[in-house]
Amino acid sequence: MLVLLTAAETEARFRLGVGTLLARYVPGGQMPLVGVMVFVLAGVLGWPLVFTVLDPWLSHLPYGSDPAVRGLVFGAALWVVFLLVTRPSYLGVVTLLTYGYTLFAHLVYGFTLGAVSDVLTPVPTPR
Repeated sequence: MLVLLTAAETEARFRLGVGTLLARYVPGGQMPLVGVMVFVLAGVLGWPLVFTVLDPWLSHLPYGSDPAVRGLVFGAALWVVFLLVTRPSYLGVVTLLTYGYTLFAHLVYGFTLGAVSDVLTPVPTPR
């Protein structure tokens, strides 16, 4: 997801301020680098651990036998949390485009998380 957000930041000529936005949600974090570091740690360690814990429950969903679908559901849930945390002061075209792009980024993250976790999860061998 960081790659997608960095691509958006580059396309906007670094006017989006993703690092600054992320730093707002870190206690005492006014430095964009701290926000990006917390974002990376949460995406690499925190959310995969939460997904691993929730994965057995997600498998009971319709089409839950597919790990990529479970990842998509998890990514969509993360996006809803993102919406609740980043309530905008106004709702304009830029805000809607940002939410659309971040939905896409969260779905790609969830899909990848589900697919990779399936590959890394050992399959029990029958005895």
